[in-house]
Amino acid sequence: MKKLSKKIVGIAGLDRMGRQTSGKVDLRIEFLADCPEARSRIAQMTKDEWGSRFPERQLDYWETQVFTQKTGVPFTLVGFAAGSHHPIAVVNVRDNSLEVTDRNGRYYTEAKHWVSNLVVDSAIRGQGIGKKMMEKLEGVAIGFGIQELYLFAAKSKGFYLGQEGWRVVDEAALKGVVVGAVLVKELTIKNS
Repeated sequence: MKKLSKKIVGIAGLDRMGRQTSGKVDLRIEFLADCPEARSRIAQMTKDEWGSRFPERQLDYWETQVFTQKTGVPFTLVGFAAGSHHPIAVVNVRDNSLEVTDRNGRYYTEAKHWVSNLVVDSAIRGQGIGKKMMEKLEGVAIGFGIQELYLFAAKSKGFYLGQEGWRVVDEAALKGVVVGAVLVKELTIKNS
């Protein structure tokens, strides 16, 4: 195995703390079940990203929003820079337990599987990591027999609409206030 110099301690554009140094990031994606030591870091990442919407929720709440299962829903995928144990991205698929309603207060009971909490470290956004996380998530979901995924998008609707197959279903509300959109994607097995 090739030794890394002390000056460049990371590879693939990140140092050992996950900070960008240069270049593109080579991504390794694992189930949280296979790297449970990442749980507190990804809970903190999720809280940092979404906590301002829910200031009453402490870190222990966000730790309940990541899942250590890998044989079905719910599950969490964690992204790492190749050669690093420092998480740089996270995304979940969960059951229909989101608190999202339409503008009339109706819950999306037909939505069985929700993508939630896609977070990419802010220092390395714009390099396709979110897209790679979603591609992996969709492949895993297809493997579990999931035929469609839903998601609630408050500030990232454009990101998902730029990905193949996502479409807006309706406006979405939290606590009665319209704050985004509900999107859906039908999953199909791609023939090679």
